[in-house]
Amino acid sequence: MQLLDVLLVNPPFCSDASGKPTAPENMGLTCGVMPPIQLVKLATILSKHGHSAKVLDLAILAGKNNVLQLFEELLSVVQVRYVGFSNHSVINLSAIEQLASIAKKYSATVLIGGINPTHMQGEIFQHVPSADVVFVGFSEKTLLEYVQNATLSKGVISKQSATVPRSLKDLEQNNADVAQALCTLDEATL
Repeated sequence: MQLLDVLLVNPPFCSDASGKPTAPENMGLTCGVMPPIQLVKLATILSKHGHSAKVLDLAILAGKNNVLQLFEELLSVVQVRYVGFSNHSVINLSAIEQLASIAKKYSATVLIGGINPTHMQGEIFQHVPSADVVFVGFSEKTLLEYVQNATLSKGVISKQSATVPRSLKDLEQNNADVAQALCTLDEATL
């Protein structure tokens, strides 16, 4: 069996994991597929530091393929330590949860990062209960640190430390915390 430290996944966006449109308004819609440029950047950083990392673009395969089946077939032949999902919207959280539950079945630690998790880390754990860790802000440094020693640091949130904003004031504080994490990460060098 092939071993892989990190598999970074660009999940389906306008269709669910079985290839069906995520919402009636997406019926017949050709969705623009966002290339996984940030995931390739993260994989490059991990590789430069001695970790095996690959990017899987399921967004490009969705709509015509059952990505659940493709993902399960891949994990049945490649042992992956960490599976990281990029998330840009609440639209694809159900697809991410389905994929994350498959990753857990194969004993992978599930990571989620991106625009949506940066501002809604508590909600991510509600919609993707299979997730182990959420990365907020830019994860060029925090992902490498986490893969090297599995420690939580500023910008890395576990289920136990995630909060769900309950009011506009809480949301304002959450965004201030994220802004502080981004400033801290921006000052860091690789």
